[in-house]
Amino acid sequence: MIDSVWARPGVKCVCVDGSRPMASVFPGKPPIEVGGTFPVTGQIYTIESVVWHVSGLPWVGDFLGVHLMEINREPGGMTGMVVPYRIERFRPLVDDSRERDLALFTPLLDPEEVEG
Repeated sequence: MIDSVWARPGVKCVCVDGSRPMASVFPGKPPIEVGGTFPVTGQIYTIESVVWHVSGLPWVGDFLGVHLMEINREPGGMTGMVVPYRIERFRPLVDDSRERDLALFTPLLDPEEVEG
C-alpha cells in the first residue's frame, strides 16, 4: 500500500509513472489503451485536489487519486466523470534546500575545522 499522507492540495509532486494503462473493456477482446491526457514521468505537478474515486467500471476499481493543476483532464467517454490520476503514479517533491543551507554552516560548529 502506498503512503499517501503527503498528498494534499498545493503540494508539489513528481510523476513516477506516466504510462498509459491498458484495460480489458470488452469480454474476449484484447485490452485497449486508455485515452486522454496523462502525466509525464519526471515532470513536476501541483495537486489541486485529493479524492477517493468510486468507479462503476469493474476493470477500473475504486482508488485514491489526485487532480493536477497543470493538466485539464476531460471527462471520460464511458462515465462522463473527470477521473483522477492514481496516487501511486506520484511521489512528493522533496525540497532539500534547507539541508544544503545547513551543510554550509555545519563546519562552523567545530572550531578546530574552521581554524585548521
